Parts: sequence; structure tokens; C-alpha cells
Amino acid sequence: MFATILLLAKYSFGFFAVIASLITLFNMSNDNFPTTIFFLVSIFLWAISIFSSKILKRMNEKRKNMLIKIAQRENLNLVEEHVIADITQGIAFDPNKRKFVYYTFATGDYLVHDISDILSWSVSRFQNGGGEISTLNISIADTSHPLLKLVAGGITGLARANGWSAYLEAIVNGNATGASSVKAKNIND
Repeated sequence: MFATILLLAKYSFGFFAVIASLITLFNMSNDNFPTTIFFLVSIFLWAISIFSSKILKRMNEKRKNMLIKIAQRENLNLVEEHVIADITQGIAFDPNKRKFVYYTFATGDYLVHDISDILSWSVSRFQNGGGEISTLNISIADTSHPLLKLVAGGITGLARANGWSAYLEAIVNGNATGASSVKAKNIND
């Protein structure tokens, strides 16, 4: 959710900054104060959004490095194609060993479980002051952490949470490797 908002902001503010600069250029002789303020504010917000996207890239690299360390420590094969995650936490699967890791990026904490420990899962939605939030709720056979949650907010939140749920269905009830016998095709191939 946060990443989507920042990307939209980055391009929106960039667009507004270009429009404001063009308006400012064409009105230079009029000394139009509101247009100049609009231009400066747009440039400022655009710069913040670009800086934020760099922070997101750095966080994503740290998340990947964290998964590499967990994989080495726990002797698992955690690859990006078997990860469902939001900005702060995620679940990475090793379908060959039938294990999953639930991790929290902010603290570095993680739990390792067998896929058979997943009891059930569901997608829920609730209204927040800022809009609708969707979550993937996963019940596991662990009395100290019986419920794991992944949050998917924003415009595409429900679709993402449903996609995570379908992926979980394929991993838990699908074949042992998590690989599909169906190969994706491209119209240009």
C-alpha cells in the first residue's frame, strides 16, 4: 500500500511540477506569485517522493538480505517468487522442504514452521480513517503465535490479499514443489 502511494505520488507530483514550471515560464513577465508558490511546492513534494522511493528500494534490498540470512541460518531455499509480503512483514516459502518463514522486517524477528502447521486462512476487510484495509489472516498450530497477518491496503489491497490467499491455497494444497505444470505463454513467443 505504502509503496503504491509513493509511486503514484512520485509521478503525480512530477507531472504537477512540470505543468507548474511550464505555467511559470509562460507567466514570467506577470510576476504571478500563486503560480510561483505552486511551482515551488510541487517541486518540493516531487523531491520528497523521489527520496521516499529511494528509501523503499533500500528497504527492499534489506528485506532481501534478511531473507538470504534466514535461508542460510535455517538451511532453506527462500527465493523471491515464493514470498508474499507487505512493506513491514512477509511470509517466504520453501516448497521443497514444505517450510515457511514469517518475518517482521522492522525487528528482524522470524518464525519457521512446517506448511502443515497452517490450519486455515481468510481475507478480511475493514474501514480505516484513510480508506479500506484488507488483511490475509493465517491461523497456525502455534499457541504463542496462533494468528499471522499480512496487511494489504490501498486501491489494490483486496486484490492483493485475494492473490496471496490463492497463492497460499496453491502452496498448502498443491503439489509438494510449489511448481506448476502450466507454463506461462506470451503472445510474442
